[in-house]
Amino acid sequence: MSFDWEQYLTLAEELSRRSTTPANLEARQRTAISRAYYAAFVSARNYLRDYKKLPIPQTAEAHRDVAQQFRLNAETSNQTIADNLRRLRLYRNQADYTDKFPGLTATTEIVLELSKEVISILESLR
Repeated sequence: MSFDWEQYLTLAEELSRRSTTPANLEARQRTAISRAYYAAFVSARNYLRDYKKLPIPQTAEAHRDVAQQFRLNAETSNQTIADNLRRLRLYRNQADYTDKFPGLTATTEIVLELSKEVISILESLR
């Protein structure tokens, strides 16, 4: 049975809300951002691979290539996916690689909404 990548979004939502200490909250929120990104990214990648039959590299370039494939289609829904994936990746990189993250709580909520929107649009395209 294949992994349901959208479960990362469910996990991200849970992680963003449960905490016992400020340090624990920051770790949870950073992880939530990362998992929400991957929920959207892999769902988009799999849509391109499974429904559009496009070859997607299994390298780091896939992150750029997936967003670019949606950017090539002028339809609003595809542009929204491309924009959201770009923003999600920037936030994920910030969460994973920077020592300080001003506005983390607000960004976590934004990321969850962006990821939900990508997944919702993909479901409507199937």
